[in-house]
Amino acid sequence: DIFENGKKSSYYKEYEKVYPTLLKMRELYLILLERAKRRGSVELESRENQILLDEHGAPVDILPVVRGDSERMIEQFMLCANEAVATWLHWQSMPSVYRIHEAPPEDKIEGFITFVHNLGFDTSYIRRDAVDNRALGRLLSAAEQKGLFEPVSYSMLRAMSKAKYSEICQPHFGLGIEKYCHFTSPIRRLSDLATHRIIKKVLLGDKAASSYAGYAKRAAAAATEGELRAIAAERSIEDLYKCIFMSKFIGEEFEGRISSVTSFGLFVMLDNTCEGLIPISEMPFECRYDEKNVSLTGRNFTFRLGDKIRIKVEECDTSEGKVRFSLAR
Repeated sequence: DIFENGKKSSYYKEYEKVYPTLLKMRELYLILLERAKRRGSVELESRENQILLDEHGAPVDILPVVRGDSERMIEQFMLCANEAVATWLHWQSMPSVYRIHEAPPEDKIEGFITFVHNLGFDTSYIRRDAVDNRALGRLLSAAEQKGLFEPVSYSMLRAMSKAKYSEICQPHFGLGIEKYCHFTSPIRRLSDLATHRIIKKVLLGDKAASSYAGYAKRAAAAATEGELRAIAAERSIEDLYKCIFMSKFIGEEFEGRISSVTSFGLFVMLDNTCEGLIPISEMPFECRYDEKNVSLTGRNFTFRLGDKIRIKVEECDTSEGKVRFSLAR
Protein backbone atom coordinates (compact mmCIF):
# COMPACT_ATOMS: atom_id res chain seq x y z
CA ASP A 1 0.00 0.00 0.00
CA ILE A 2 2.88 2.35 0.80
CA PHE A 3 4.57 1.58 -2.51
CA GLU A 4 1.33 2.28 -4.40
CA ASN A 5 0.12 5.37 -2.51
CA GLY A 6 3.28 6.85 -1.00
CA LYS A 7 2.67 9.52 1.63
CA LYS A 8 -1.07 9.32 0.99
CA SER A 9 -1.13 5.75 2.28
CA SER A 10 -3.04 5.15 5.52
CA TYR A 11 0.06 3.26 6.72
CA TYR A 12 2.47 6.13 6.01
CA LYS A 13 2.39 7.71 9.48
CA GLU A 14 3.08 4.38 11.20
CA TYR A 15 6.10 3.70 8.94
CA GLU A 16 7.24 7.27 8.35
CA LYS A 17 10.67 6.72 9.95
CA VAL A 18 11.52 3.83 7.63
CA TYR A 19 9.81 5.24 4.53
CA PRO A 20 13.07 6.50 2.91
CA THR A 21 14.64 3.09 3.54
CA LEU A 22 11.66 1.32 1.96
CA LEU A 23 12.05 3.45 -1.16
CA LYS A 24 15.75 2.57 -1.34
CA MET A 25 14.87 -1.10 -0.91
CA ARG A 26 12.41 -0.88 -3.78
CA GLU A 27 15.04 0.84 -5.92
CA LEU A 28 17.48 -1.99 -5.19
CA TYR A 29 14.77 -4.58 -5.92
CA LEU A 30 14.23 -3.14 -9.41
CA ILE A 31 17.98 -3.33 -10.06
CA LEU A 32 18.08 -6.96 -8.92
CA LEU A 33 15.02 -7.74 -11.03
CA GLU A 34 16.66 -6.28 -14.13
CA ARG A 35 19.81 -8.30 -13.39
CA ALA A 36 17.71 -11.47 -13.11
CA LYS A 37 16.16 -10.77 -16.52
CA ARG A 38 19.57 -10.25 -18.10
CA ARG A 39 20.91 -13.56 -16.79
CA GLY A 40 17.84 -15.33 -18.19
CA SER A 41 15.80 -16.08 -15.08
CA VAL A 42 12.68 -17.95 -16.21
CA GLU A 43 9.71 -16.59 -14.27
CA LEU A 44 6.94 -19.18 -14.40
CA GLU A 45 4.05 -17.71 -12.47
CA SER A 46 1.92 -20.45 -10.93
CA ARG A 47 -1.58 -19.47 -9.86
CA GLU A 48 -1.70 -19.54 -6.06
CA ASN A 49 -4.83 -19.26 -3.99
CA GLN A 50 -5.99 -18.57 -0.47
CA ILE A 51 -8.69 -20.87 0.90
CA LEU A 52 -10.88 -19.10 3.46
CA LEU A 53 -12.44 -21.31 6.16
CA ASP A 54 -15.36 -20.69 8.52
CA GLU A 55 -15.34 -21.33 12.27
CA HIS A 56 -15.97 -25.04 11.63
CA GLY A 57 -13.05 -25.40 9.21
CA ALA A 58 -15.21 -25.61 6.09
CA PRO A 59 -14.12 -23.69 2.96
CA VAL A 60 -16.30 -20.64 2.30
CA ASP A 61 -14.31 -18.90 -0.45
CA ILE A 62 -11.22 -19.32 -2.61
CA LEU A 63 -9.38 -16.19 -3.64
CA PRO A 64 -6.42 -15.85 -6.02
CA VAL A 65 -3.25 -14.53 -4.37
CA VAL A 66 -1.92 -11.41 -6.07
CA ARG A 67 1.80 -10.79 -5.58
CA GLY A 68 2.83 -7.17 -5.30
CA ASP A 69 6.18 -5.38 -5.35
CA SER A 70 6.72 -5.88 -1.61
CA GLU A 71 6.58 -9.68 -1.86
CA ARG A 72 8.65 -9.75 -5.03
CA MET A 73 11.20 -7.45 -3.38
CA ILE A 74 11.66 -9.85 -0.46
CA GLU A 75 11.98 -12.70 -2.94
CA GLN A 76 14.78 -10.97 -4.85
CA PHE A 77 16.62 -10.16 -1.60
CA MET A 78 16.42 -13.82 -0.55
CA LEU A 79 17.67 -14.99 -3.94
CA CYS A 80 20.58 -12.60 -3.60
CA ALA A 81 21.42 -13.88 -0.10
CA ASN A 82 21.15 -17.53 -1.18
CA GLU A 83 23.44 -16.99 -4.15
CA ALA A 84 26.00 -15.15 -2.00
CA VAL A 85 26.10 -17.92 0.61
CA ALA A 86 26.39 -20.71 -1.97
CA THR A 87 29.19 -18.86 -3.76
CA TRP A 88 31.09 -18.27 -0.51
CA LEU A 89 30.72 -21.90 0.59
CA HIS A 90 32.00 -23.10 -2.78
CA TRP A 91 34.99 -20.74 -2.62
CA GLN A 92 35.78 -22.03 0.87
CA SER A 93 35.48 -25.66 -0.28
CA MET A 94 32.90 -26.20 2.45
CA PRO A 95 30.18 -28.83 2.08
CA SER A 96 26.69 -27.49 1.48
CA VAL A 97 23.19 -28.52 0.51
CA TYR A 98 22.84 -26.86 -2.90
CA ARG A 99 19.57 -26.19 -4.68
CA ILE A 100 20.07 -27.33 -8.26
CA HIS A 101 17.89 -27.33 -11.37
CA GLU A 102 18.97 -29.22 -14.46
CA ALA A 103 18.17 -28.13 -18.02
CA PRO A 104 14.96 -29.59 -19.54
CA PRO A 105 15.29 -33.07 -21.08
CA GLU A 106 15.62 -32.96 -24.87
CA ASP A 107 12.50 -35.05 -25.51
CA LYS A 108 10.31 -32.79 -23.37
CA ILE A 109 11.69 -29.57 -24.82
CA GLU A 110 11.05 -31.00 -28.29
CA GLY A 111 7.36 -31.42 -27.49
CA PHE A 112 7.19 -27.95 -25.95
CA ILE A 113 8.78 -26.32 -29.01
CA THR A 114 6.28 -28.08 -31.29
CA PHE A 115 3.40 -26.85 -29.11
CA VAL A 116 4.44 -23.17 -29.10
CA HIS A 117 5.36 -23.28 -32.81
CA ASN A 118 1.81 -24.42 -33.56
CA LEU A 119 0.55 -21.45 -31.52
CA GLY A 120 2.31 -19.19 -34.04
CA PHE A 121 5.53 -18.35 -32.17
CA ASP A 122 8.98 -18.11 -33.73
CA THR A 123 11.04 -20.91 -32.16
CA SER A 124 14.08 -20.76 -34.47
CA TYR A 125 16.28 -19.35 -31.68
CA ILE A 126 15.55 -22.22 -29.25
CA ARG A 127 18.08 -25.06 -29.46
CA ARG A 128 16.64 -28.49 -28.83
CA ASP A 129 19.92 -30.12 -27.85
CA ALA A 130 21.16 -27.34 -25.54
CA VAL A 131 18.25 -25.10 -24.58
CA ASP A 132 19.21 -21.73 -23.12
CA ASN A 133 17.22 -20.13 -20.30
CA ARG A 134 17.51 -16.73 -21.97
CA ALA A 135 15.74 -18.14 -25.03
CA LEU A 136 12.88 -19.42 -22.85
CA GLY A 137 12.67 -16.04 -21.12
CA ARG A 138 12.44 -14.35 -24.52
CA LEU A 139 9.63 -16.71 -25.49
CA LEU A 140 7.70 -15.96 -22.29
CA SER A 141 7.97 -12.23 -23.01
CA ALA A 142 6.57 -12.81 -26.51
CA ALA A 143 3.74 -14.92 -25.05
CA GLU A 144 2.87 -12.17 -22.57
CA GLN A 145 2.63 -9.63 -25.38
CA LYS A 146 0.27 -11.94 -27.31
CA GLY A 147 -1.90 -12.61 -24.26
CA LEU A 148 -0.86 -16.29 -24.21
CA PHE A 149 1.40 -16.24 -21.16
CA GLU A 150 -0.63 -18.75 -19.12
CA PRO A 151 -0.78 -21.64 -21.63
CA VAL A 152 2.86 -21.15 -22.70
CA SER A 153 4.04 -20.85 -19.10
CA TYR A 154 2.08 -23.93 -18.05
CA SER A 155 3.38 -25.98 -20.97
CA MET A 156 6.95 -24.82 -20.29
CA LEU A 157 6.61 -25.80 -16.64
CA ARG A 158 5.62 -29.33 -17.67
CA ALA A 159 8.72 -29.57 -19.88
CA MET A 160 11.07 -28.47 -17.09
CA SER A 161 13.13 -30.75 -14.88
CA LYS A 162 12.27 -30.74 -11.18
CA ALA A 163 14.52 -28.73 -8.90
CA LYS A 164 16.15 -30.74 -6.12
CA TYR A 165 18.79 -30.63 -3.41
CA SER A 166 22.31 -31.95 -3.88
CA GLU A 167 25.66 -31.92 -2.10
CA ILE A 168 27.25 -31.31 -5.53
CA CYS A 169 27.35 -27.72 -6.75
CA GLN A 170 25.54 -27.42 -10.09
CA PRO A 171 23.75 -24.49 -11.77
CA HIS A 172 20.11 -23.59 -11.22
CA PHE A 173 18.71 -23.47 -14.76
CA GLY A 174 15.45 -21.68 -14.00
CA LEU A 175 17.09 -18.86 -12.04
CA GLY A 176 20.13 -18.62 -14.29
CA ILE A 177 22.41 -18.82 -11.23
CA GLU A 178 25.65 -20.84 -11.24
CA LYS A 179 25.85 -21.46 -7.48
CA TYR A 180 22.70 -21.47 -5.38
CA CYS A 181 21.49 -22.86 -2.07
CA HIS A 182 18.58 -22.37 0.33
CA PHE A 183 19.78 -20.43 3.36
CA THR A 184 17.19 -17.87 4.45
CA SER A 185 14.58 -20.12 6.14
CA PRO A 186 16.31 -22.38 8.72
CA ILE A 187 13.25 -22.44 11.00
CA ARG A 188 11.06 -24.13 8.37
CA ARG A 189 13.29 -25.90 5.86
CA LEU A 190 15.79 -28.72 6.47
CA SER A 191 18.11 -27.69 3.62
CA ASP A 192 18.62 -24.23 5.12
CA LEU A 193 19.10 -25.63 8.62
CA ALA A 194 21.69 -28.12 7.40
CA THR A 195 23.70 -25.37 5.71
CA HIS A 196 23.54 -23.23 8.87
CA ARG A 197 24.73 -26.18 10.96
CA ILE A 198 27.72 -26.82 8.68
CA ILE A 199 28.76 -23.15 8.69
CA LYS A 200 28.44 -22.94 12.47
CA LYS A 201 30.38 -26.16 13.08
CA VAL A 202 33.22 -25.12 10.76
CA LEU A 203 33.47 -21.54 12.04
CA LEU A 204 33.19 -22.37 15.75
CA GLY A 205 34.42 -25.97 15.87
CA ASP A 206 37.78 -27.57 15.35
CA LYS A 207 36.79 -30.14 12.73
CA ALA A 208 37.80 -29.83 9.10
CA ALA A 209 35.08 -28.77 6.66
CA SER A 210 35.49 -31.99 4.67
CA SER A 211 34.27 -34.03 7.64
CA TYR A 212 30.72 -32.74 7.01
CA ALA A 213 30.53 -33.93 3.41
CA GLY A 214 28.61 -37.05 4.39
CA TYR A 215 26.15 -35.03 6.43
CA ALA A 216 25.52 -32.68 3.49
CA LYS A 217 24.81 -35.65 1.22
CA ARG A 218 22.35 -37.21 3.69
CA ALA A 219 20.64 -33.86 4.34
CA ALA A 220 20.23 -33.19 0.59
CA ALA A 221 18.56 -36.56 0.06
CA ALA A 222 16.29 -36.11 3.08
CA ALA A 223 15.36 -32.56 2.04
CA THR A 224 14.40 -33.64 -1.49
CA GLU A 225 12.31 -36.52 -0.18
CA GLY A 226 10.65 -34.32 2.43
CA GLU A 227 9.85 -31.65 -0.15
CA LEU A 228 8.09 -34.19 -2.37
CA ARG A 229 6.02 -35.46 0.58
CA ALA A 230 5.12 -31.91 1.61
CA ILE A 231 4.03 -30.94 -1.91
CA ALA A 232 1.89 -34.08 -2.19
CA ALA A 233 0.24 -33.40 1.17
CA GLU A 234 -0.40 -29.76 0.31
CA ARG A 235 -1.97 -30.62 -3.05
CA SER A 236 -4.09 -33.34 -1.49
CA ILE A 237 -5.61 -31.09 1.17
CA GLU A 238 -6.11 -28.24 -1.33
CA ASP A 239 -7.91 -30.60 -3.72
CA LEU A 240 -10.16 -31.75 -0.87
CA TYR A 241 -11.05 -28.18 0.19
CA LYS A 242 -11.71 -27.17 -3.42
CA CYS A 243 -13.88 -30.24 -3.96
CA ILE A 244 -15.96 -29.43 -0.86
CA PHE A 245 -16.27 -25.80 -1.96
CA MET A 246 -17.35 -26.66 -5.53
CA SER A 247 -19.99 -29.12 -4.27
CA LYS A 248 -22.17 -26.06 -3.57
CA PHE A 249 -22.28 -25.29 -7.29
CA ILE A 250 -23.32 -28.61 -8.86
CA GLY A 251 -25.42 -27.87 -11.94
CA GLU A 252 -24.03 -24.34 -12.35
CA GLU A 253 -21.98 -23.04 -15.27
CA PHE A 254 -18.60 -21.29 -15.20
CA GLU A 255 -16.02 -20.08 -17.66
CA GLY A 256 -12.56 -21.60 -17.30
CA ARG A 257 -9.36 -22.26 -19.16
CA ILE A 258 -8.05 -25.64 -20.34
CA SER A 259 -5.12 -26.41 -18.03
CA SER A 260 -4.24 -29.87 -19.36
CA VAL A 261 -5.11 -32.03 -22.36
CA THR A 262 -4.84 -35.80 -21.98
CA SER A 263 -5.92 -38.92 -23.86
CA PHE A 264 -8.78 -39.37 -21.36
CA GLY A 265 -10.15 -35.81 -21.31
CA LEU A 266 -9.69 -32.12 -20.58
CA PHE A 267 -8.73 -30.55 -17.28
CA VAL A 268 -10.25 -27.10 -16.89
CA MET A 269 -9.21 -24.51 -14.31
CA LEU A 270 -11.66 -21.85 -13.15
CA ASP A 271 -10.75 -18.31 -12.12
CA ASN A 272 -10.79 -19.41 -8.47
CA THR A 273 -8.08 -22.03 -9.34
CA CYS A 274 -10.49 -24.98 -8.85
CA GLU A 275 -9.81 -27.64 -11.46
CA GLY A 276 -12.04 -30.38 -12.85
CA LEU A 277 -11.99 -33.05 -15.53
CA ILE A 278 -14.22 -33.33 -18.58
CA PRO A 279 -13.88 -37.05 -19.40
CA ILE A 280 -13.47 -37.80 -23.10
CA SER A 281 -15.97 -40.63 -22.68
CA GLU A 282 -18.66 -38.08 -21.81
CA MET A 283 -18.03 -35.67 -24.69
CA PRO A 284 -21.18 -35.18 -26.83
CA PHE A 285 -19.14 -36.15 -29.89
CA GLU A 286 -16.17 -38.36 -30.73
CA CYS A 287 -12.76 -36.78 -30.03
CA ARG A 288 -9.26 -37.65 -31.14
CA TYR A 289 -6.22 -36.97 -28.94
CA ASP A 290 -3.24 -35.37 -30.66
CA GLU A 291 -0.21 -35.84 -28.42
CA LYS A 292 2.13 -33.84 -30.66
CA ASN A 293 -0.06 -30.72 -30.62
CA VAL A 294 -1.47 -31.36 -27.12
CA SER A 295 -5.07 -31.11 -28.30
CA LEU A 296 -8.41 -32.92 -28.59
CA THR A 297 -10.20 -32.65 -31.92
CA GLY A 298 -13.82 -33.48 -32.66
CA ARG A 299 -16.19 -32.38 -35.41
CA ASN A 300 -15.47 -28.72 -36.03
CA PHE A 301 -13.82 -28.15 -32.64
CA THR A 302 -10.22 -28.34 -31.48
CA PHE A 303 -9.52 -27.98 -27.77
CA ARG A 304 -6.02 -26.76 -26.95
CA LEU A 305 -4.11 -25.95 -23.79
CA GLY A 306 -5.02 -22.44 -22.64
CA ASP A 307 -8.32 -22.20 -24.55
CA LYS A 308 -11.25 -20.59 -22.78
CA ILE A 309 -14.16 -22.94 -22.33
CA ARG A 310 -17.55 -22.90 -20.59
CA ILE A 311 -18.25 -25.82 -18.28
CA LYS A 312 -20.97 -27.20 -16.04
CA VAL A 313 -20.19 -28.68 -12.61
CA GLU A 314 -21.45 -32.28 -12.61
CA GLU A 315 -19.97 -34.09 -9.60
CA CYS A 316 -17.66 -33.56 -6.61
CA ASP A 317 -16.08 -36.69 -5.13
CA THR A 318 -14.75 -35.62 -1.72
CA SER A 319 -13.33 -39.09 -1.00
CA GLU A 320 -10.95 -38.63 -3.95
CA GLY A 321 -10.81 -34.83 -3.96
CA LYS A 322 -11.84 -34.77 -7.63
CA VAL A 323 -14.33 -32.58 -9.51
CA ARG A 324 -16.05 -33.62 -12.74
CA PHE A 325 -17.19 -31.08 -15.33
CA SER A 326 -19.08 -31.32 -18.59
CA LEU A 327 -19.18 -29.05 -21.65
CA ALA A 328 -21.81 -26.37 -21.11
CA ARG A 329 -21.98 -25.71 -24.83
